[in-house]
Amino acid sequence: MDDHIYKATFSWQDTDANAHADLINQQFAGRLRATVSGGNGLDVIPPHVNKASGLAYLQSHWQVTASQTAAFGDNGNDLEMLREADYSYAMQNAIMPVKQMATYLTPYDNNHDGVLAAIETLI
Repeated sequence: MDDHIYKATFSWQDTDANAHADLINQQFAGRLRATVSGGNGLDVIPPHVNKASGLAYLQSHWQVTASQTAAFGDNGNDLEMLREADYSYAMQNAIMPVKQMATYLTPYDNNHDGVLAAIETLI
């Protein structure tokens, strides 16, 4: 393969992905980072790659400030991104660390148009 790989995603049935994330983060500290992405999903990424770096790039490219940005998250792979937006929202069904990080909470969960409902209050 002659390409850069930025993320590998794994999933286990009936297994807590957090345990796998802890093991990967211990074994590959400083070289790879594992973060739970929802359900039993696990993203393995370079330590400097996350949704926050992508959002920061877009903010710079479009000359948009954090005070002009809304971000929505529900799981561990969203934590860094929520710091980049003044309008940071946790989904109703988000894990507790996301709810603690976010400034706002959506009125509904992922399966009931929570993002759309929150956006309607912003525009």
